[in-house]
Amino acid sequence: MGFMKGAYSHSSGHCGRLKNIDPGKSQDVLASTTVALDKLIPGRFKHQPSNSSKNFTVVLVGKTGSGKSSFGNLLVGDSVFEVNSNAESVTTERQDASFKLGNSTVTVWDTPGFYDPKKNHVLALKELRRIYKGVREGIHTIALVARCESSVDAEKVYKKIKNKHPPDVLKYIILVLTHIKHQSVNTLLEDRFQNLAKEVKSRAIGVREESINPNNIEEQKALRESFLNIVQAVYEDNSNSPCTNLGTSFCRLF
Repeated sequence: MGFMKGAYSHSSGHCGRLKNIDPGKSQDVLASTTVALDKLIPGRFKHQPSNSSKNFTVVLVGKTGSGKSSFGNLLVGDSVFEVNSNAESVTTERQDASFKLGNSTVTVWDTPGFYDPKKNHVLALKELRRIYKGVREGIHTIALVARCESSVDAEKVYKKIKNKHPPDVLKYIILVLTHIKHQSVNTLLEDRFQNLAKEVKSRAIGVREESINPNNIEEQKALRESFLNIVQAVYEDNSNSPCTNLGTSFCRLF
């Protein structure tokens, strides 16, 4: 599965236009986020990626300050989602960008954070509703992004998603752990995230709090491959079907 360089799609709201990545700009973004990819959990989550062509839609959710937007920027290879070094939300509305890998295109939606001290969580729910109503082909994965030391915060967001969505949505959630220092994802799931690990069937990846070599294209490729791998696994586990009709069912629960 090869990384198709030179294209991403970005928009604020609904549809974006395809344009080329500036290699220098992309490298600066990767250097400034200071994270590195941790491997998928050995022995607990294994999946052979498919070579078939498929477009996937992924939604990033999480508490304010969890690293959602930074993770999204790593995936698409450019600074398309605004980030803030403070624990304050700078994402006030939904925004999307896409990356291509092999025969697949992955559209990533960034959303306002939950439990922002200056904003009501209703903002995050409203933006999720707008995504669901606008993406008619359905959602393939909801990525719950959480700081590795904040299992309580992650569980709070998961419960909020669980309470405000129809039950089928839970089968599409994966866990992304950020700001990892020395621990393995496997250790974090066993020591801090036991409850969530069971809920997401140990479908989790992590990013380390270390500097990525800005010239290391292979690390960027590995991140995309690992993420697409887990998104494909979720899709196949759900009978090759995305989660659909969220626009209607979510509105009833909101």
